[in-house]
Amino acid sequence: MSDSTSRSRAYEHGQQCGRGAAFTLVELLVVIVVIGIVMSLLLLVGGRVLEHQKRAATQNTMRLTEMAIEQFKTTDPLRDIYNNPKLRDRSGGTNRIVGCT
Repeated sequence: MSDSTSRSRAYEHGQQCGRGAAFTLVELLVVIVVIGIVMSLLLLVGGRVLEHQKRAATQNTMRLTEMAIEQFKTTDPLRDIYNNPKLRDRSGGTNRIVGCT
């Protein structure tokens, strides 16, 4: 067999002379599309996880703030003044003490 005959047979079988096996454009496009789909799913799930973490952190902050307010109410030396209706402003305000602005 001549060299040109073996080369033409190599091309017929999908082989290139002097090069290793290569991927076709269709195979590369399929891989790129699959990678894109996987990445979009990961971003979608990752966004939901981040939203859940933010919500949990906010709820924790609110719970700690409520606990701090309750602790302040029980340990504040002026708590009796705040709760005494005789010392409240007569204009309907509930947080202002008479004489304080």
